[in-house]
Amino acid sequence: MAETRLAPLRGLRPDRRERLTDTLLAWLQSGFNANEVAARLHVHPQTVRYRLRQVEGLFGDRLRDPDHRFELEMVLRAERLARRGAADGAREAPGAAGGPGRADPPGRAGGRARAAQARRSAPSAVNR
Repeated sequence: MAETRLAPLRGLRPDRRERLTDTLLAWLQSGFNANEVAARLHVHPQTVRYRLRQVEGLFGDRLRDPDHRFELEMVLRAERLARRGAADGAREAPGAAGGPGRADPPGRAGGRARAAQARRSAPSAVNR
């Protein structure tokens, strides 16, 4: 099922494919709300809309079919779990890349990005 449902994404570069699949999954899970997707993915809502136009160009009217959307969501969830499992396995392997000091993937708010955001949003002594 993954092969057929995700066929429109097959020719994309891996980084672009991952961004579009993450956006599509978040969109399916959020009830098609671009603002909620933006909050989940830590990107601007306009970025989400841009990506969704790309997804619509790839999938066309199939995104309007509830059965197709359900199957897409199942496949995308399974793929995400597989990616997480592979990443967890790579982290546990001795000498594996992705240990301390690695950069967060672009467009993702990882630990360092969340810490920086918390510092920016925390009230400062000057404002008291």
